[in-house]
Amino acid sequence: TGDTDPWSIALDVCNRVGYFSTVGVALGSDIYKFSLDTPGQNIDTPFYSSNAMCFGIALDSDNQYLYYGKTNAGTINRISVPVPAGTEQEIISSAGTPGGLALDTVNDLIFWTDWGVEKIYRARTDGTRQQEIAALDPNADSFGIAADSALRKVYFSVTATDGIYRMDYDGGNQELLASGI
Repeated sequence: TGDTDPWSIALDVCNRVGYFSTVGVALGSDIYKFSLDTPGQNIDTPFYSSNAMCFGIALDSDNQYLYYGKTNAGTINRISVPVPAGTEQEIISSAGTPGGLALDTVNDLIFWTDWGVEKIYRARTDGTRQQEIAALDPNADSFGIAADSALRKVYFSVTATDGIYRMDYDGGNQELLASGI
């Protein structure tokens, strides 16, 4: 996509489409949609454009929402994904510096990393009941995050320790799974 870098990706395998966010030199972002069945696509028209940096994205394919963190705006937003795209909704207005996002649609939860203060948060997918579930080392540099609805575990990466960790949905039982990466 020219002077931008692909950053985060979300797949809707049932509908055979994917989305990826880009971050450009002008500190804006675009989100692009692509087919999972067409190799070599030249994608030059964004699905969504923002003047904020959108690092993390996550897809709720059941309810047809694409969630994205506006890192320099401190918000988490969502947009409906049927074409044409729906209206943008700001669901969390005080998300800090959102990095990675993860959804658990079974339990109606969204998780995110906050680069600014190195914490992990969760809320309902409508933005209500926001709470901090973990405070990390101030130099953690955590971005990657995933949720396991069956085990009710959150998995996250920490660059400072080259590690992958997991914890319960309430932040308890934090443990190192892999290191030396």
